Amino acid sequence: MDRDQGAMPPLDGLAQACEALVEAHLERNEFQGLGQSTRHAISLNGDSASEVAAFRQTMWMLMCWLVAVRAWVPETAVPEAIAWIERRYGRQAAASATTHATILDLQGAPLGEIHLDEDQPERIASWAQLLAGLCVTQGDGSVSWLRQFDPPEPDAAMLAWLEERERPGWRPRPWPPDPRQLPDIRRKLIAYLDDPETRWERAQMAEEGVVRLIPRTDSPGLAGDLLTDYELQRLAKARLYVVDPDMCQVAARKAARPRTAPISAHRVPAPFGFLLFTEPMPLSLPGQSGGPRGEIVAASWGRWDPSEWEDGWWQVAEDGTLSESKSPSEAHWWITLYEESADDGEPGDRPQPPMEPHQPYLVHAGNILAQTANEGQLPHAARAVIACWDLITQERIGKPLTETTTVERKPSKTRADRRRGIEDDGTVHLVTIRGRAAPSPDQPQAALPHQRTTINYQHRWTVQEHSRSHCMNPAGHAENNCNHEDITILEFVKGPAGAPFLRRDIVHILRKIGP
Repeated sequence: MDRDQGAMPPLDGLAQACEALVEAHLERNEFQGLGQSTRHAISLNGDSASEVAAFRQTMWMLMCWLVAVRAWVPETAVPEAIAWIERRYGRQAAASATTHATILDLQGAPLGEIHLDEDQPERIASWAQLLAGLCVTQGDGSVSWLRQFDPPEPDAAMLAWLEERERPGWRPRPWPPDPRQLPDIRRKLIAYLDDPETRWERAQMAEEGVVRLIPRTDSPGLAGDLLTDYELQRLAKARLYVVDPDMCQVAARKAARPRTAPISAHRVPAPFGFLLFTEPMPLSLPGQSGGPRGEIVAASWGRWDPSEWEDGWWQVAEDGTLSESKSPSEAHWWITLYEESADDGEPGDRPQPPMEPHQPYLVHAGNILAQTANEGQLPHAARAVIACWDLITQERIGKPLTETTTVERKPSKTRADRRRGIEDDGTVHLVTIRGRAAPSPDQPQAALPHQRTTINYQHRWTVQEHSRSHCMNPAGHAENNCNHEDITILEFVKGPAGAPFLRRDIVHILRKIGP
């Protein structure tokens, strides 16, 4: 693919070159290193600036194909293509394809942000393999099948971007980061928190009452150090999770609803964890209905024993007044919410992670969270974390709702983590909603369970997503010999297959009453 000085080739020529790239992956029977295989397939004219433009143009065409194909094929198509990649190339290639496929779930994300890493050949190779798998599992087995999804000619603004040969300078961080970067983000975050300058800043925040829960001590420096040390312990032991945009949306809706059963330890996926939202939770200024202040992009949690600090803890009100924090005897979890840090600032010795601690939130076993929570407020963001716990652990009570794919860290990097005091092995757990598909009036529906079909329904209708208090021992329910679990029921279509779809549109008629 010759690209003189980054000039955009004719659209058909670019499509043919990308077609040959996918064909190379389709014909290869053995996986050969992502970067090497892609660099071999793309011929560049000498300088790194032309390379930037070449990768931009290649990624643009591959992404246009993938987005168009995904809009046409069923929801199960991408998992089937990844299974094909695993059979053909092995688990490493399948894990990489899974990672890079998550980028496509950014609904409406600017193309420039998706391609900020345009000089990375791994994404091109993974997307080419995904397209090869889709050709086999959804098409006729030939790469020419993709040409029906060719994009229109780019407009002037897009063409200028595609022909740009300079690497991007400073920009706001794209979100989300590559899931495989999460162990490195954790390592950088630990170094950032342990830096003397950060510790001093945390001490200032404790003294000024910015942090709402602080150790009871007369020394702001000691309070800041204790808060930092506890958070470092949580991060070092944390199991790493990345939840996809669809699950973020389900968690946000669930967080707004009252919970139907108390929180318990078996509904927390790991004693210590660090979870990244691929779709951040909005956060507004206190007392403001509009104007977001920022976004909660991640959260850590860990078992917390308030008695570890014998002098007790202060609860800090918004006006700065202190009151003794009275903690019940049940198990506690300390959740630290993290806000996006959009600018690296001036380069210096202190590491600059893409996020920074915002506020803690405490939850204990037996909490019901029976009130509603408004989006944009701190409790809603924290309850979105708890909602993710519930969604991930529904399989423990026989109601699985999510699927998890693991991406393992290289052993050499895990050993380096160990030397830095990180106890977790760096495996990233990518969590998605299981078999997610939007209901459609024409979608075939399975028959309802026998115990639910005593009524002879004549129509089908949509049951909205909701939470339910699920009895774990129906036989003992009347005698109160049972316990209940909070479960989420996703939106589904109810009624016999083939029955007409009942639509319940509500029409409000406004009219003047009286003279």
